[in-house]
Amino acid sequence: MADITEGLWPKKITLTTHGVQAHGDSVTELIFNEPTGKDLMNLPMMVEGEGMVLPSMHLASKMAGVPPSTIERLNATDAMEVMKLVNPFAGQFLETLGT
Repeated sequence: MADITEGLWPKKITLTTHGVQAHGDSVTELIFNEPTGKDLMNLPMMVEGEGMVLPSMHLASKMAGVPPSTIERLNATDAMEVMKLVNPFAGQFLETLGT
């Protein structure tokens, strides 16, 4: 299971996925900064069913400062840890939009 540091930002996730690359280098951990308002406002929105969906993986990419392809290559265990970290921000952002 991936390890997430407790406490304030930035937060670090130690990856269990091997061979993940970011900017041409192999990475063993991702460090996530707290998203800014600009990060949230620049996210693409998608309509799904009767509501709007915020692409959490795109937000994760912004928060960790890595390309989206890095997040896409994570194994399921690491991806779930990333989503637990990112999704509270996604939910709060959608609430402010009235969805």
